[in-house]
Amino acid sequence: MAKNTEKLGRVLILGLGGTGAAVARYCAKRLGGRVESVTIVGGKASHEGPLAEELRSLGCTVQLGTEDIEGAYDLAVASPGISEFSSFFQTAKEHASELIGEPEFAYRESPENWVAITGTNEEVLAALKDYCGRDELFDRGYEELSTVIKYLGGFGVAQENFKVDLTIARGLDDYTGTVYETALLDYPQIGSVCSGGRYDNLAEYYTDRKLPGAGISIGVTRLFYVLGEQGLLN
Repeated sequence: MAKNTEKLGRVLILGLGGTGAAVARYCAKRLGGRVESVTIVGGKASHEGPLAEELRSLGCTVQLGTEDIEGAYDLAVASPGISEFSSFFQTAKEHASELIGEPEFAYRESPENWVAITGTNEEVLAALKDYCGRDELFDRGYEELSTVIKYLGGFGVAQENFKVDLTIARGLDDYTGTVYETALLDYPQIGSVCSGGRYDNLAEYYTDRKLPGAGISIGVTRLFYVLGEQGLLN
């Protein structure tokens, strides 16, 4: 496989979660070559810590506690957790020649490591099964996903009302299992209105007990927008 030599130039990274940090480390290794500079804007909730110190030591510029963006960039890479409708995302578009998500960035840099699987739910699961037996974590993920699909049918959810989508990537590192997003098909522009997933270790931040769980978040403002568009609000 030919080595990627395309110049990335001045890189802006939105978000300082696990995936954002991974993109930053990857780009930092290429400073002085394909990468001219690496700037990370962590977002309003970001704060100082060992991760920020590490990235600065690698030559990155790290801005925390803000969504303000200054300067011009050749490429901006956004975390999956940053909505394309947010002011943070829109501001980045104004300052960068191109803005892409982290999955797109990863694919561009290593297309040989990606597997494209599409089709019906049964076809996707069948294709995934062919990869079982090579990696313990993959096998566990396949079994969990298969169980979720099984119980969706058991609870009477019609096949046409859900889809196995391997492109979904949630923006937090707390998830340890299946993640999901809910969309209104007539309003694709507003994105997900109900999202979440499985996290087995989150409670350990607050207690020494192991308390596995699942979480859900509802986009109330997005739902109210749709209700307003349909004339259902007084």
